[in-house]
Amino acid sequence: MDIGVFIISPYDKGGALYKPTKKVVELVGEKLSPMQFQAIWLWKCSGAPVHTLVTGAARPSDFDEVCCAARMKDDPEVIQEVEAAAARLNNHFVETMGEAWANGWYKSLPDFTEEASSGLAIGHILWLYNVTKAYGMFDFARARYKNLESSAKEWKVKNSFESNLSKWTFNPGRTLKSDDFEQLELCHYANDKTMTSTMTHELAEPLKDHELKDEVIVAVIQANDWLTSSRQIPNDAERVEMGWEIAYDLVAWESYPGDDVNVGGVVVQNLSGGAFGAGGGPSNTTRRNSQSIRMAFQDGG
Repeated sequence: MDIGVFIISPYDKGGALYKPTKKVVELVGEKLSPMQFQAIWLWKCSGAPVHTLVTGAARPSDFDEVCCAARMKDDPEVIQEVEAAAARLNNHFVETMGEAWANGWYKSLPDFTEEASSGLAIGHILWLYNVTKAYGMFDFARARYKNLESSAKEWKVKNSFESNLSKWTFNPGRTLKSDDFEQLELCHYANDKTMTSTMTHELAEPLKDHELKDEVIVAVIQANDWLTSSRQIPNDAERVEMGWEIAYDLVAWESYPGDDVNVGGVVVQNLSGGAFGAGGGPSNTTRRNSQSIRMAFQDGG
């Protein structure tokens, strides 16, 4: 019996679409939000019998975009607009990345569960490179890349492939370690190719049958340069230059912008009546500021 397709976290793991980039918003168009586009495309245009999309809601308003999409999903004009948006996204990818890359980057890549890969999630890394370069999804890609970095720290060369693989629970594969990146760059970019002819690197075996081997190596190096957690978060000017600007953010938990929400801060603030702690709630300073603002409005009235 066909029970359909149940999709977990299409809006978060599928691109953090509650905080889309300006490029994604532009390509989806004015008639739909990225979250609405995602939902309707999965339900009506993906070709899969999708019956359920899971929304990780923290407040009732988090259902607004999804409920709106559910009400529109059977409207022929809306479906036509979704198809047009998908075409714009795909065409932009080809224009940005090149036709050869768009049609071939994913071919002949070993899965991280295959021993030839040494546990490297090459396909995952290239996907993150793609969405960063084509759609400006730096923040999303960096968060996903961090998981691969965590897995890389757990990978021990002295252990067998099966032993290393058995220690992973959730993260799908790993990226290269820092020393391996240095070796990869030395082998690929060295001016004296005769000097490096006998050298090797971790991608040599996994990419031996790939038609775009050199391009893939460059992309893996570039992805790490952009997304590694050791890189400083870009400022606003750098985001504009790279095309990594965020259009808007629907996450509304942050009660007082600028405060980091954290459990310890919330507990301390509640126990101290707001005298101490930070993040997620009012302090004495914010109470005084709020009172001043209210008084200013009252005096003005």
